[in-house]
Amino acid sequence: MAAALLLSVTVASPGQALVPRVDGSASVGRTAERIGPPQAPGILGGAESRLECSWTVEEVRSARPSGLSEQRGDVLTGAYIGFSEQPGRVRRATVMFIDSNVKAWCNDELAMSPEPTNTTGLAWDFDDRLMVVVEARTDIAGDLAVAAAGGWLRNFSDRNETSRPAKSLVIATIDVATGTPTAATFITAMQRRSFQAADLVLSRLGFEGGGYRIDTLSIEPPRRADRSTFACDDVFPYRATYVFPADFSRTVVAGAPGCG
Repeated sequence: MAAALLLSVTVASPGQALVPRVDGSASVGRTAERIGPPQAPGILGGAESRLECSWTVEEVRSARPSGLSEQRGDVLTGAYIGFSEQPGRVRRATVMFIDSNVKAWCNDELAMSPEPTNTTGLAWDFDDRLMVVVEARTDIAGDLAVAAAGGWLRNFSDRNETSRPAKSLVIATIDVATGTPTAATFITAMQRRSFQAADLVLSRLGFEGGGYRIDTLSIEPPRRADRSTFACDDVFPYRATYVFPADFSRTVVAGAPGCG
């Protein structure tokens, strides 16, 4: 008899996505499990868990970091996200992939910065489409900086007049075979009066046809498709939806209720 497939997804509660609070702090998920083949891509948002590249597969099983995984008998395959503790206790965004009980790769050089970074979102179709969302607070070095060179927003400072630290998002696709980002873009918000960066956090994420959808929350108006700032009514928080093609070079949909 074929072994049952155990699909494990970190969620806030059954049937709900994790939604960060407007102050930017993320709710902490738990693990929900169901038996049977995956009927849809796995989606995980609002994650906040420690994940070290030095960990063995057994240590990952024990630590239970945020991730999407499937298990056939004792054979585990999964994508995991979180942060690693760097010298000086600076958190750095980290992604790991385990393929049939083997740690295929782990990447903690996605976003190198003196400010903390963290991987807060993950979408995986349990095949070869893997998207991550990284929270960054300033310009970064590393793999995502290279991948974002062709993105809708190329870096944290793109269309911001200052580089004052503020929460922003980096959206990226990852090569499942190697752990290398293949395309990326920043999403930022900007203060209307000072033109400084303003906090923006992840609300929801997912696949949209051959592209990707990102919903955000911010305390300042979000950006239009042309990267200028929306004119918005004073209704807080501001909610925006972005739909990107696979290369993240533009947004084909950028909308925000109460904004024009």
